Amino acid sequence: MSLHARYALLEEPIPLGLGLPESGGTMTAASFSSVPEMFLHRIRSTPDMEAFLFPKNGGWETMSWGEVGREVRAISLGLVELGLELEDRCAILSGTRVEWILADIGILCAGG
Repeated sequence: MSLHARYALLEEPIPLGLGLPESGGTMTAASFSSVPEMFLHRIRSTPDMEAFLFPKNGGWETMSWGEVGREVRAISLGLVELGLELEDRCAILSGTRVEWILADIGILCAGG
């Protein structure tokens, strides 16, 4: 990931309400240069759509893409504050749960 893409996520508020290009064209995986770039596009395009449905306290909870974006941003900022540098390795020790996904995307968005 470029340094510019990293700081676009970490330093700027995530602008909501931005959708597909004005041409109305379809975005494909090839339209993006990185996973974080694709992730940010999804947040901007569908901030209120349900992103995850996961078990919690014997029931089911949901998270919107906007909520996911805020959580991932907080994780990314925390990792950078702890000293994560571009292309550093970072491990996740977790069972299968939504927080694992958030941590994984947070690491990618922080440049790890």
